[in-house]
Amino acid sequence: MVAMAFAPIALAVDSLEARMGMACGGPATTDIPNMQALMSASPVVLGIPSRDPCDELRRFVSVSVGQPAYNMLAEWNEGFRYTDAVKYLRILLAQPDMVGIRAQTVDLAYREIYGRASTPIEQASWEVQIKAQKAWYASIVGAELKKLNASQAQRRLMLDRVYQAGMGRNADDNDRAYWLARPEHFRLIVEANRTWLYSANGVNDLVQTVTRALTAKSGKAPSDAQIKAAMMNYTGSRLIYSEMIKS
Repeated sequence: MVAMAFAPIALAVDSLEARMGMACGGPATTDIPNMQALMSASPVVLGIPSRDPCDELRRFVSVSVGQPAYNMLAEWNEGFRYTDAVKYLRILLAQPDMVGIRAQTVDLAYREIYGRASTPIEQASWEVQIKAQKAWYASIVGAELKKLNASQAQRRLMLDRVYQAGMGRNADDNDRAYWLARPEHFRLIVEANRTWLYSANGVNDLVQTVTRALTAKSGKAPSDAQIKAAMMNYTGSRLIYSEMIKS
């Protein structure tokens, strides 16, 4: 991959993550069709959210597409389609200096499915496949979801992470009875917990969750007045336990 004077592509924290998922340093680009395709493909291939593209990123891509590793200059000049953008990002992700972004991509997929980072063995296994352009964020998520749903033991561990994040406790028998046979993964069940806490049926769980959060923050049992004040504070943003203790 070519290094450019305006933006060496060493791709640490301030590089591809900044270019593809976070705020760019330069002005917004006027090359909307090409860059919109890349922004749409970014969450699928890299697992990072897409935001407004910048001209700095457009210049990097417009140079790199003509390099032998990519050979996509014709597609770029004609206007990247979504499938072109996916292909480009898969090639980009496989490049030698992308090791940090590959690790991030794998961890994001594992956090989506299991609610945890990948183990060294899991990371090494996917590293080989990503470098061979046989895996990317969405394909890792799909493969790991199948593994999760094929293992009751893994689903039990995942559910405990869900309820620790959502309510500050492990899953109980009722939680397991409902979720073990269902196909949803960590992120989706956490969001279901959020919805439950702020529903009419979740009032008792919300009070208990807020009580746990305040106790964890102060080291002592909160008063009723403190619980009520915290509930009013948390309700606007619909915070779950892991967010309450950081607020």
